[in-house]
Amino acid sequence: MISIICPVFNKQKYLSKTIRTVISQSLEDWELILINDCSTDGSSKIINSWKNRDGRIRVINHKENYGVDQARFTGLENSNGDYIFFLDADDWLPPNSLQILYDNIEETKSDVVYGSFTRVLDKYGIFKKQPQNYYGAIKSGVISNPSLFEDYYISYFGVNKLLVSMCGKLYNKKTILKSDIHPSHKKMGEDLIFNLKLHPHLEKISFVPEVVYFYRFGGMTVTGNPTFLEDIKEQYKFKKNQLEKYNYSKALAYIKHELINCFYSHFLNLRLLSKISKNSLKELITKELNDPVYFEINYDLGNSKKTSAIIEKDYNLILNLIDETYKRTKWKFYFKKIVSKILT
Repeated sequence: MISIICPVFNKQKYLSKTIRTVISQSLEDWELILINDCSTDGSSKIINSWKNRDGRIRVINHKENYGVDQARFTGLENSNGDYIFFLDADDWLPPNSLQILYDNIEETKSDVVYGSFTRVLDKYGIFKKQPQNYYGAIKSGVISNPSLFEDYYISYFGVNKLLVSMCGKLYNKKTILKSDIHPSHKKMGEDLIFNLKLHPHLEKISFVPEVVYFYRFGGMTVTGNPTFLEDIKEQYKFKKNQLEKYNYSKALAYIKHELINCFYSHFLNLRLLSKISKNSLKELITKELNDPVYFEINYDLGNSKKTSAIIEKDYNLILNLIDETYKRTKWKFYFKKIVSKILT
């Protein structure tokens, strides 16, 4: 009944626990599709060992490392189930996850069922955040069109109403197929792009309050993404196209605000991670603001210092705003870095 799709790339530390929690499910009619995305550690040996123990486990080996987005679609193309469940190779499930989700989707005839998930902040599984399936209080119930599209599509344009992660949900496979979604080939924001494409084809979604997923949260990790801003600008353009396609203009201001905030976050992170000088930072900012995408930022968004500095190309003000934030957050940043090393 359910195809569980799990991309695997160098997750030997957690992989056996992940697979074990699938095998321990109270609902037994499932297939687990493990997509080995050219792992170079001991992951290949682990997944083949589990495959030999349980006939419901299938292994597909990529010839190249394509990334999690393509791996999920490889699993989808080779799936036999009526329903699809996405699982990351370092996360795990409570024993009744699939049964809870399956019972709900059969009862409500929804396109997607959202289960609650718990973020785990450390490798030991000790520090956890409050379970969540929805922004706000834990929620159970159903949302249908027209409200589902008119009020909740905005979730993917910088206004959090629905959870973006593809994991911890059970999808009707027919709904995914009719939406004609293809791999985005992005290494950041692939869950968001999937939702942006899928949501206009949804008629009904439902929620269950029970925890069905434990997610190893990377929020404590202090790393830099050199392509972050380029990825954000690509997402901005894609979102803008979606707004035009579905005449959803009320979200336009939100994606512009998101672009502004990501601009400042990117250069703040450069300051924190690289300890780059202010002169070098100014050169990078000057070059960045030549991108035509910033010409779309206007005073319709308000007259905040962040907005006006970009519109006027006031480099000194931009640097001062970044420096003010740097001074306020640097000690918190270094503390977070130390805590991250201890926990992970």
